[in-house]
Amino acid sequence: MKRGKSVRADKFLCFREAVEAVGHSHAGHMVCVRCGRILEFASAKIEEEQARAARQAGFAILHHSHTLFGACRACSKKSKGRTK
Repeated sequence: MKRGKSVRADKFLCFREAVEAVGHSHAGHMVCVRCGRILEFASAKIEEEQARAARQAGFAILHHSHTLFGACRACSKKSKGRTK
């Protein structure tokens, strides 16, 4: 999996609008629900599986998005260091 740039969640909507305005993006995004960081990623395996599934269903993909929501590495480390 290729890792890309990181932006903050408050800029996510503007970022998505810009990507959509210039054309189809094959990047996915991981959004940290704790700090708002957004990491871009690309995976040839995910792209291949989407294309295979669409072919099998006779489906023509016009646009897609892949967004994962969770905790980034830094926020995960912070929560692991806390005592209950």
